[in-house]
Amino acid sequence: MLREDERTAWNAFLAAEPLFAGEELASQSDGPDPPDVLCVGKSGKKIGVELTKWVEHEQITDGSGRKLLEDSYLAVIRSEKEPKPDRIGRVVLYDKSKRLKPDDQAQFTRELFALVAKESTTPDPPDDPQRPPFAVPSWNTPQGGPVKDFTGFPTLAKYLDEIWIYPREKFDFPGEPWVTFELCGGAYTPDLMVQAAINRIRDKIKKYERANHRAKHSLAEFDLLCFFCDEALLHNTPTHGVDYGFPELAEKVAQTLKDDPKVFDRVFLFHPHECQKAFCVYPRFGAWVLLRRLLRTFAHSFFATVQAKWIDSLAAVVAIAWFFATKNVSGWERFASLLWVWAPICAGHFVSATWKVWKEISRPPAPAHIPD
Repeated sequence: MLREDERTAWNAFLAAEPLFAGEELASQSDGPDPPDVLCVGKSGKKIGVELTKWVEHEQITDGSGRKLLEDSYLAVIRSEKEPKPDRIGRVVLYDKSKRLKPDDQAQFTRELFALVAKESTTPDPPDDPQRPPFAVPSWNTPQGGPVKDFTGFPTLAKYLDEIWIYPREKFDFPGEPWVTFELCGGAYTPDLMVQAAINRIRDKIKKYERANHRAKHSLAEFDLLCFFCDEALLHNTPTHGVDYGFPELAEKVAQTLKDDPKVFDRVFLFHPHECQKAFCVYPRFGAWVLLRRLLRTFAHSFFATVQAKWIDSLAAVVAIAWFFATKNVSGWERFASLLWVWAPICAGHFVSATWKVWKEISRPPAPAHIPD
């Protein structure tokens, strides 16, 4: 049975790409795990879809642990319930990554607000043109400043490296917590999330490489959906860079996976916060794959649309009528007449199929709804 986050991701993917299987679905339900989802197309084709999270686990572990630590401090401090000092707008804590012991919680809070009150009443250093600007740092500037001297505040010294104070005129937001921690950030590269997607997909390939789920569940197709989740949004590095977005990331993943074993018929990369939300990153298009795809598209083009039905039906009627109308000619001449009728029709369908396939592969990886 799908977990709540998996169900949310699957529903969002299906809403964004209802034709991911190359046709509309007649039904879809929870699978036996694996696969996570069982679908039946309008043609009766049975499709299994396995889901996996697109996350970098080490960052998730570190980020979740860090959030729990910070939340434990903020739940004790509760600065939004305390009056803000006259001259101080925000205080940012830089801790020593220690758990705040229950016996120290009350004393830590008292010392913190006492130190902040003391700093609020401390006059600014005198304006002295001869004094170097870095000799006496002051927090009463637009960028704020650090306080590292915890003399007389032993509990703060036990748990904090420093605090950073910003003046009130720059941070005056009533009703919000004014003692907080620094937001996560810094330099990053999207390559980490590229590798995270590759690792999650390859983990599933390795897991199911020797298991024949197609035969076990009578599947015509077995697909994998690697989805970007809320945990990744909160704790992982972004997927974007300078002139680098989701299409470029998906292309890099597709290039890496092109020679991997075929365990899944298709692998989709899904990011619910993007404009183009899904890309098919596997399989890539080798010569035989392209030929099969071209022939399949060509075969499916007959009677595919209302216009094609009229043209193909009319050609069939003319060909049959011509065949029976020509009585005094040889069999070869009859066959040649059929070719003259059907050759332009087939040529038109072949050109149309070639154009469709070329459009599909001209900028790989393909959007998820393009049929294979």
